[in-house]
Amino acid sequence: MDNSLPVVSAKMTFMDWPSPDDAAVIVYIAGCKHNCKNCQSPDLQNPSDFPYSDIDHVVDILIKYCKKYRTNKVVLSGGDPLYHNKQVQMMIDQMKKNGDYHFCIYTGFEFEEARNLISGYDFIKTGVFDDDQYQESEKTDEHMVLASKNQKFYNSKGKLLTKNGILKF
Repeated sequence: MDNSLPVVSAKMTFMDWPSPDDAAVIVYIAGCKHNCKNCQSPDLQNPSDFPYSDIDHVVDILIKYCKKYRTNKVVLSGGDPLYHNKQVQMMIDQMKKNGDYHFCIYTGFEFEEARNLISGYDFIKTGVFDDDQYQESEKTDEHMVLASKNQKFYNSKGKLLTKNGILKF
């Protein structure tokens, strides 16, 4: 399974890319070890519950979805895509060889750890969901509110883009 990923689904999203009006393809990858209280996707924690697909196949599907939805933006979510950081890195590298693709990663890891696990992203949302810091998620033309105040968006240069779980555009 060194060259495969348990990709659960992929679909179009306007809600998950950190800008006011960009569409993206969101990919859900099974596997997570954070065990967040009141996890939004507990069914995606155990990767062995899902079939694995060869990374070449995953890349082909993602490129087709991007063409179908006329976007070059991909959000990696889950579970936690960094649970499979080596395979996800291979997927990102392969997609970038095939075109001008941009990536946003949703992970429960904190930034300092995540930045050592993966590269090639444009944005990374970090931090586990904290039920005690819950806030209603939303996205408007002016801002994006994350599910809990402790979660943060960073750009590829490591600049923090959020304050109290809110990203202003």
